[in-house]
Amino acid sequence: MQPESLELLRGTLDLLILRALQVEPTHGYGVLRWIERAQTALAANDPAAAQAALRGHARAFPRGHLSEEREALAVQVLCASGRADEARRAAEAFVGRHPTSPQAARVRRTCVDAR
Repeated sequence: MQPESLELLRGTLDLLILRALQVEPTHGYGVLRWIERAQTALAANDPAAAQAALRGHARAFPRGHLSEEREALAVQVLCASGRADEARRAAEAFVGRHPTSPQAARVRRTCVDAR
């Protein structure tokens, strides 16, 4: 390979590394941060902020990476938003998809008093 080609390749690699460092982490705290934002917003009675955090998590991690926790929180957000019927339907769907999930019991209890 020619020296110019190697230099171009190194420069491209350097740029890719710099771009990767600007992207949200795809593991550890980077994944959890979105979920924590949603939980904090729910605790502060701010379902719109919680929904925004869950959307951010879904964009960053559409499959896996705490998606089950995201779905469970989404049910709680629906209930906190006053959308109890929709929350109950989402809860039933969640439990149908994840009957043995550690989140299932919490999801089943969501909006039970809002009937």
